This record gives sequence, structure tokens and C-alpha cells, in this order.
Amino acid sequence: MLEGGVPEGMFVLSGREITVPPRGKAGVKVAVDTRLGDVEGVHSAWIVAEGGTERITTPVAVDREAESYDLAVKALDDKGVVTDSNYTLLWGVDAYRFRPIWTMGGAGKVRVRRGTYHVDTVVSTYLPDGLIASRKVVRPSVSVTGDTAVVLDSGAARQIRVEFARAGVRSRAVGAGYARRMPWGNLYAGIIGDSLDRIYTAQVGGPVSTVVADIGGGFYVPDAAGGVEGSTVTYNLAWFQAGELPTGFSRRVEDEPLARVESTYRQVQNKRSGTKLWLVSDPVFRSGSGYGLPVALPLTRTEFYDPRAGDWAVEFQQWRVVRKQIVTDFVSGDEKVRHEPGQVYREDWNSAVIGPGLPRNGLAVRINDTISLGVPLFTDSPRRVGSSTIESAATALYRDGQLVGQTNQPGQGVFEVPEQSASYRLETTASRAAPLSPRVSAVWSFTSARPQARKGGVQLPLLAVRFGPEGLDSRNHATGRSVRTTVQVGRQPDLPAVPIVQTTVSASFDDGTTWVDVPVVDGVVTVTHPRGTRFVSLRAKAVDAQGSAVEQTVVRAYGT
Repeated sequence: MLEGGVPEGMFVLSGREITVPPRGKAGVKVAVDTRLGDVEGVHSAWIVAEGGTERITTPVAVDREAESYDLAVKALDDKGVVTDSNYTLLWGVDAYRFRPIWTMGGAGKVRVRRGTYHVDTVVSTYLPDGLIASRKVVRPSVSVTGDTAVVLDSGAARQIRVEFARAGVRSRAVGAGYARRMPWGNLYAGIIGDSLDRIYTAQVGGPVSTVVADIGGGFYVPDAAGGVEGSTVTYNLAWFQAGELPTGFSRRVEDEPLARVESTYRQVQNKRSGTKLWLVSDPVFRSGSGYGLPVALPLTRTEFYDPRAGDWAVEFQQWRVVRKQIVTDFVSGDEKVRHEPGQVYREDWNSAVIGPGLPRNGLAVRINDTISLGVPLFTDSPRRVGSSTIESAATALYRDGQLVGQTNQPGQGVFEVPEQSASYRLETTASRAAPLSPRVSAVWSFTSARPQARKGGVQLPLLAVRFGPEGLDSRNHATGRSVRTTVQVGRQPDLPAVPIVQTTVSASFDDGTTWVDVPVVDGVVTVTHPRGTRFVSLRAKAVDAQGSAVEQTVVRAYGT
């Protein structure tokens, strides 16, 4: 007999009884009719044979294929010769289906369901100098309504060329690719390398409204040793094109229309290097790319980029090599760069004082009865979020003097609190293995109650004091005994402005053992350190008109 939840009549036995002779065998035939039922996929049942005390169960199954056809591809090199030096991928357009297509003798075949498909290939060919050229060919709309053959001719691809008016510019990291929005998600494909000269592109068919291509990279004028690390002029460029991956691409880059950023990268500790990442996204599709260029520390570099290309973000990473592995120990980033074309800007990175900051919304919020905190304690600019590897940390939240909860993370935690209004005190401290800002601490006081229902909650009224010592050298050391330092009090950007009614600053010349008050005059303090001082530590307290307050301390804020 048959058991299983299959359509009636799909599996039919040739008989319902059999006789097995002694020391012999007998069997039945199973006929399968896949015309029955309307469900595609695997159908299974069990043949059950019983006799006396014996019971034998045998599984049977059939895969009812959806309407499907063979899709055959042929890959050609730039001379029209079939080649197996290709990497070909297939995606379903209407539903998620993904298949690599492997070729032998330049030909490959896959079985696919009826529908529309996106086919992408990269054909690689060796150049006379031994390098490899990559030719990407995209067929975004292959309709399969019967057995279908597709020729992927890399000879249709054309070279990408980017030239510079400035002499001697080289490429470091480049790419050409595209994104496509599908009903099931987003598709990304591209080629990355060290030179656009060996990248060729073509799209056959289209344009397609849900495709956006991007081409770009990081470029540099070599330093005295011919490298990029000490380069004093770099370019970070991107071009987006809606509708299709272009068949070839050509641009000439002039300095004048670009934003020019004079960037100073200071040194915090020895045996460290840096990487500067420029990340750009298309403002419509939000697809994009990013390229990093190494930075020798310390260094002053002129960086060109085009703000008109899209939405830019930047990130600086400080790292070292440990046992042949890169270990990143400090990161500083700005998620939205705000520059105008043709203008000149100046920026400092990895510069003292590295301490607490509130550069964006969402770092300290309350949603209903949950307080969520992620205040960065190691930032090098009031506009950037920073992070550092740490040796130890602690964060604690108090409500009306009673401990609510605590974590071992720097400035971070999620705490459940009662809905009624109360006075809160948030304490945090962190230590790291660095000569500057090795210990940072802050204590915030504020009042909070359950907010009205609002998406994303409400920003908590925390304050942050930023110190800006002027005239430091490339190692973040004072060049004289007196240092003029700006003092700025900030809060999360979406909070309304509240007057600051009190700001006090103290300095220490013995790593925080003793402190000396320093007068604040028009938002500036002048710290004069005694002879023989190695480091200056800074402490500040600020109070606003609503009673919110902060007291923060940075041990070894800068060197002398």
C-alpha cells in the first residue's frame, strides 16, 4: 500500500499483493503521473509491505519540474575566440535565483525556470606585459521562454580612461561596477584593481531604470620614494550613471572644479600608520563605493574630490602591524562631508585633544522607558565619531542617587528606567594604551522622564566639552610653554540650543594628581605649563540653563 500526502493517483502500484517465494524475491512497479496536482517541487510517498509480523517501508519520490528550459552561454575573448577564462553569474529578475555558469570550451549550460534573467560575466585576458585585462559584459534582460542561447562577447567592452591635468598622477585602487534593484533585493557586481586602464565594460540591452553604475578610485602623486604613503596630493573620485553600465568611459580631471581639502594628519604614538577612506553613495539608489589610501604619520596632504558626485563620508584609521597582521587601534569618521566644489578647506586628523564628543544624533536617547547610550569617548573633532581600542572601561547610570545599571563598555549601555521624571547621573571612564588620552572620564547630570511616543525616541540633553589647543606640532606637542586652547560646549545636533551658564577649566601637569584652575575668557583658556612638564591634562565642567551638566577629564591631553 501507499502512504503520504501526495495527490490521489500520482503514484500507482502495479499490484496490491505479491507473494515472495522462499529464498526468492518479488516486486511491484510504481507508475508516476506528474500531471496530477498543481504543486511544483518534490512529492514523496512510502510503499508499505506487511506480512505476518514483518513490515517493510520503501520511500519513493519525484521532482515535478516547473516550466524550465536550457540556457546556454558562450564566452568570447576580445578577438572573438571562445574562452574558459571567464567568471559568469546568473540572477533571476522576478524572483531570487542565483547560479554560476561554468564553461568548457567556452560553452556552458544551466537549466532554469521560465522567466527573465540577469547575466554578468568577466572575461580575463593576458596582456603582453604579463598583466591581466578584465572585460565585464552585462546582459540585464535575458528572456527565457524556451531553450535560449546567449553569446557573451567581451570584444564589445570598451576601455575606461581617466586622465588628469596634473602631471604624474597614478591610480592606487579603482573599480567599475553597478547596482541593480530587484524585487527580492539589491544586486551588486563590479571589478576592482589598481588601474582603470585594464578594465573594460559593456552592457548589452537596456537601459534599465533600476540600474546605476559607478566608476571611481583613489589616485595619488607619488612621494619621493615613488610610493603613496607619503604622497602630498591625492584624488578621490567617483562617477555615477543611471540606467546602464557604460560601454567604455572617458574623463579628464581638472583641479579647479574639485573641492580641495588641506588635511593634517598628526602622530599620537610611534610605529603607527594610517589609512584615509573616502566613501561615496549615489543619492537616489544609495549604492556606492569607497577607496582607501595609506597615510604616513605625520603628514600634510592636499586631497581633491568632487562633492557633486554623490553623498560623501570619510574615515581615518590608525593601525600597526603585529605578527604580520594589521591591528587598527583608532578610528575617526564623518558620515556626511560638507564641502563645496572649487573651495579650499583645512582639516586636522588624529589631533589633540582626543576626548568625548556628541557629533551626531542617536548617541544618547530615551525611547519610552529605555535609555540607550553610545557616547564616543575618543573623538578628534566635534564633527566626527571616534573609537579606540581600550584596556578597561566602565559605565554606570544612577537615578536619584540609586544605581540603575552598569556595563564594562566605554560610554555605552542600555538601561530600563521608571517612567516618572527623575535626576540622572551617568558616569563613564576608559583607559587605553596610548601616550595621549590614556585615561578619559566623564560625569553627566540631567533630568529625564518618559517622553511622548515618538519614532526614534528623544535625544538626552548631554553636554560635551571640546578642547582645541592651537599651534601643536606634528606629534601633538606644544611648541612653547603657553598654549592657547579653545573651549567649546556641544550637544547632539537636533537638541534645541540652551545657554551655557557656567564653564570652568582646570589643568594638571602631573597626570591628574593635582589641578590648577585656568580662567575661561570668551571661550578660550591659555595654559602655561612649568618647565620640565611632559604632558598637560585638562578637566572641564559645563552647566546649561536647564541644569544639565558635564564634568570631563582627559589625562595627558597633549604633550610638551
